[in-house]
Amino acid sequence: MTEQIKPLNQSIAAVWEYDFSDYPDLLRIPMEDGQVVSYRKEIRQPEPRVMKCVDLIRMMKEHTYGGTKK
Repeated sequence: MTEQIKPLNQSIAAVWEYDFSDYPDLLRIPMEDGQVVSYRKEIRQPEPRVMKCVDLIRMMKEHTYGGTKK
C-alpha cells in the first residue's frame, strides 16, 4: 500500500475561466510533498447521435457538401 499525500486544505485556488460559470472551472491544490494538482470540472456531454447509413446517404445527396448537383 502506498502512502497517501494529503492536500493542504487552506490553500485551494479556485479558477473561473468563463463569466457564466457558477462553480469554479478549475481547482489547484498544493499537496504536502510540494506538488500542485489541478482538478477540472466535469461537464456532462450529450450522447452522440447516430444516423442510419441510408439516411446519411440521402442527406449527403440533398446538400451541396454531399457532391455535385445535377
